[in-house]
Amino acid sequence: MNWKVKAFLQKILSTTPLGDYLNHLPATLNRNHHYHVTLYQTHECVRKFSYCNIDLSSHKTALEIGTGYSLVSSIILSLLGFQKIVTVDITKDIKFSTYKKQGYYLDHPKF
Repeated sequence: MNWKVKAFLQKILSTTPLGDYLNHLPATLNRNHHYHVTLYQTHECVRKFSYCNIDLSSHKTALEIGTGYSLVSSIILSLLGFQKIVTVDITKDIKFSTYKKQGYYLDHPKF
């Protein structure tokens, strides 16, 4: 999906509690949602990092746009060696409880 269309739709949905609920409904229906999000975001961070050939011997800052409700990408960027990570989104969806669910997978041997 085009990120502009997605951002526009999410901005509209975020204006009401019902819209925000509908936006996050897929995450509540799938038991393995957090596992898949963690796996995908970890893979994408490492893939993009490898593609860019960034030299982290000096201080580097990463900018993550569209954090959503997941901090996995920010954590992976830190583990890759970025000294500072700036993360932004149009809504304030981050919750510690979600991070705990996803963090479990980062520390799980199966992952």
